[in-house]
Amino acid sequence: MPTPVLAEVYSGRPSDAPVYQFLKSVESVVSTSAAIARRAGELRARSGVTDVVDAIVVAEAAATPGSIVLTSDPADIRALIDATGAPRVACVGV
Repeated sequence: MPTPVLAEVYSGRPSDAPVYQFLKSVESVVSTSAAIARRAGELRARSGVTDVVDAIVVAEAAATPGSIVLTSDPADIRALIDATGAPRVACVGV
């Protein structure tokens, strides 16, 4: 999970309990590199999607074979995946 996702879902409140439970199930939390940030910007420009965090998620996923993106916004994620030019990332709406 990219660190910007953690920033988006974390509030520092007791209601974060599901976030902590989910974090136990993921392999790792990855810091976003400058290269991934640039790729995310390119994907935003190509796709027309404006959400920076979604673009970072797809850029990270595209760099990791076999990635699956769980999202409440499958339309934007799919548009970003299509913008990679090599849609090898799975998208699952939740």
